[in-house]
Amino acid sequence: MLAYGVPYFALPIASLYWMQQHDPWVVFLLCAIVWLGDTAAYYVGKTLGRHKLAPVVSPKKTWEGAAAGWLTGVVATLVWSWFQFHAIEPKLLAAGAVTAVAAQVGDLVESMLKRGAGVKDSGGVLPGHGGMFDRMDAMLFAAPVLLVGLWLAGVEVPLR
Repeated sequence: MLAYGVPYFALPIASLYWMQQHDPWVVFLLCAIVWLGDTAAYYVGKTLGRHKLAPVVSPKKTWEGAAAGWLTGVVATLVWSWFQFHAIEPKLLAAGAVTAVAAQVGDLVESMLKRGAGVKDSGGVLPGHGGMFDRMDAMLFAAPVLLVGLWLAGVEVPLR
């Protein structure tokens, strides 16, 4: 189990730390991709969702919601790129798109962990949100993916 904990918790924390130390606006981008995407997925899935994404793991998630979450993450990246670089960086958009997918995978993995443990929510601190862990599950997958995506895209993140 320890071998699972290192990549699941240490890698995202190290990624967030690196991003915060180099450019806090990258952390802002990460939060925008993850949280705006999650919000869009929820509302679009709830109102327009018809096709189940992973009914055994997370019965309420839909493909329509997933598409809306992904598109919102890409748009968030586009807006961030424009404000940071005064240009739209295609490689950065690709990194944002992959990060949006990673966020949704993280959400599904956390749902699998809860199903395996036989619990509906990971805690009661945020009623209706499934607990604090549910607010961060997507971030655990998305943070390292965004960091690697930025490196691969050659996006300059200066040291403060």
